[in-house]
Amino acid sequence: MKISIKIHVANILSALTVFLCCFLFLPAESKAFSLTDAAAPAPQKRPRYAKSSVDFVRGYELLQQGETEEGLKYIRRAAKDADPWALCLLADMYMKGNTVGQDFDEAFSNAQLAASKIYIPGIYRLGLCYENGYGVERDVNAAITQYIRAAREGLKEAQMALGRIYFEGIGVERDYEESAKWYRWAAFRAPYIGQSDTNLMNQAKFNLGVIYLHGLGVERNLSEALNLFEKSAEQGDAKASFYAAEMYFNGEGCRRDAQKALRTLEISFDRGYHYAAYRLGSIYAFGEGGVDPDQSQAAVWFGKGAETGLAEAQYALGAMYLAGSGVEKNTDRAVELISKAAEVEYLPALFGLGRLYCEGVGVEKDLEKAKECFRRAADHGYELAVQALSELEETK
Repeated sequence: MKISIKIHVANILSALTVFLCCFLFLPAESKAFSLTDAAAPAPQKRPRYAKSSVDFVRGYELLQQGETEEGLKYIRRAAKDADPWALCLLADMYMKGNTVGQDFDEAFSNAQLAASKIYIPGIYRLGLCYENGYGVERDVNAAITQYIRAAREGLKEAQMALGRIYFEGIGVERDYEESAKWYRWAAFRAPYIGQSDTNLMNQAKFNLGVIYLHGLGVERNLSEALNLFEKSAEQGDAKASFYAAEMYFNGEGCRRDAQKALRTLEISFDRGYHYAAYRLGSIYAFGEGGVDPDQSQAAVWFGKGAETGLAEAQYALGAMYLAGSGVEKNTDRAVELISKAAEVEYLPALFGLGRLYCEGVGVEKDLEKAKECFRRAADHGYELAVQALSELEETK
């Protein structure tokens, strides 16, 4: 009896893993309202939730264990029997070129068959194929049709895709109000059965916050924007934390609170939004918002940002080393940091490096290299570089 119970529990755990696995493979193309929701489309008859086959379960387990060739045999066998889980997994693999070679025709074929089974994640994937022209002529309107079918059933990826399409005006006229409606669905409506990932719901809250912050298709509402950023930040969204911090700092939608802003910016950085380090460095460097200037603290935060490869922070820290502000003066270190920022076409760094070559500071004086730096920045319309290049040309 004990042995049979253990086996039964193991089977349940295996089934639960498989139950969620299709959502782990959902493609990542779906990126990133009025207070009364727009009328919902008439709901379709809700399809039964598709159960995975034994072959799919076995194949997925083998793939997870690194037994790729053997796992694919079972997955393909399941797909041949029209198992929608297997069809969706193969569609993902062929779209991304993961495990199998990238083949958009195969991706479309598998997605189309999964959709024909009224399997909601398959319908979403068929929309992806139409939107991106994977194995079929690109047709955004056809993509929208499929996304709406999946969105009505609560699939967050489809709701987010519709919000993105209308926000950016991809193949349709830009419509912020329609975008906000779908982002609100993604943020607050019940998800498709079996879908438990909250990341997309948090992203939808953030996107709605941006819409309210700028009054895009809705009446501008700063307190509502802040509320949405805070809700998303509570679930760990780093960028939402950054936006909330800026609103605390500027007193938008709330009473101004510079100290709370600083703490929230630190949280944003700790969660992985590297630009928060540059923002903190700037606040301390210039004493913004009533914060006492502190060059040492500025250098610390610029340093944290520079370590992540953030060009703005590299350039700012380089300038501090050049001036000996907040750190001991170190011209070699300054040139190294400014050069790194210039390598990724950060325009102030290109201009700054050009000045160093003009004056021979930390490098051998070289007017040709200076011109090259100025020209690269000037090509992007950077006015200081345009002026500097013109002055160099006049000295010939």
